[in-house]
Order: sequence, then structure tokens, then C-alpha cells
Amino acid sequence: AVLMAWHGRVGISFGVAIGSSIQVALFVLPCAVLFAWAVGQPLDLNFKLYTTAAVFVSVILVSSVVRSGRVNWLEGLFLLIAYLMFGFSYLWLRPAALDEVQMPGMESHPSRVHP
Repeated sequence: AVLMAWHGRVGISFGVAIGSSIQVALFVLPCAVLFAWAVGQPLDLNFKLYTTAAVFVSVILVSSVVRSGRVNWLEGLFLLIAYLMFGFSYLWLRPAALDEVQMPGMESHPSRVHP
């Protein structure tokens, strides 16, 4: 996707990047859950509040950029800054603190043991 954008083929770059994200969300994650179930490892699609909020904000940001059909360097910089903000906020909050934050009504199942 980056090479296509570098050569000025932004449409193909968008298609590859967004298509890959959709494939991971709709195919790879459910297959990973089924594989984990088959080998006896606890893995589910119960995402915590931070992860759900990050995905929601990411979808809003990408849709606002893709909606116009044209991009410029400022929108690309905006997406890179958002990516860095997500990464640094995840490092700053630490994964253990993120596991404690749950969506309302989504209590952990008592039989699951998370390392």
C-alpha cells in the first residue's frame, strides 16, 4: 500500500489498506478464536473499552479521509499523528490497567483465567 501511494496510485493504496483491515476483522480474528478454542486456549472477542474506543475513532478518522476521494499530505499527517497517539496512549496506560477498564455490563467470566 505504501509503495502504491509513493508512486501516486492512491486509489489502489486505499483499496489494499482498507481491504486488508476488513479481511483481518472479518476472517482472521474469528479463525484465531476458533483455533484457540480447538487447542484449548482462552481467547474471545470480548474487547475492553479502550480497544473498542480506539477502533471506533479509527473508523471515524479513516471514513472522514476516504469520503472525499482525494487526499493530501495534511490528511496523511493527521492519520499518522492519530496512529502515534493511539500507540503512546497504549504504552502510557499499560496493558494491565487497560484490562481493568471494562464496558458496562461486560463482566469477566469467572471460569476464564487470564495470565
